[in-house]
Amino acid sequence: MNAATLSEKLSEQSYLDPGMISASLEYWFTDHEHVRSPFPEFMRKPLATESASKMLSWTNQLNDEAKKELSQEMLAEKFEELLFDTALGFAQSEDEKITIRYPFMPRVGDPINSVSEDVVVGTGIIKSRSIEKEGDSVFLAVMVADNVTGEISSTRFELPE
Repeated sequence: MNAATLSEKLSEQSYLDPGMISASLEYWFTDHEHVRSPFPEFMRKPLATESASKMLSWTNQLNDEAKKELSQEMLAEKFEELLFDTALGFAQSEDEKITIRYPFMPRVGDPINSVSEDVVVGTGIIKSRSIEKEGDSVFLAVMVADNVTGEISSTRFELPE
């Protein structure tokens, strides 16, 4: 479904607020102080159209009783779920998938501090990332280049699943 057809379909129905979709897209497509957009520029337009289309299809499947039970907050959460799931299909690299799955984690190119006993002992730049699984736990492993020596080291962060 193209953007014009989708916009028309959204305006024809009364249950799903197009403003909620626009607000969510605007939030996630814009960098903020505490969170950066996890969606690269190349995917934003098709992602917006496809995720909104999926949301419209999902709400059209609901019966009247289910629609009465869903709040606007629940609908916004469902749209964000569809947005992130859909974005994974547009990702062109494993690193883009990591960013989409974990938008609050550090990214390639980000500065990172080495800390020992709560004191910063060095700084570096993240050069690469990967996902590691250990039993039931999942970690983000990062390779870091020291800003002074250029030496490469690694660290990892446990991820929420």
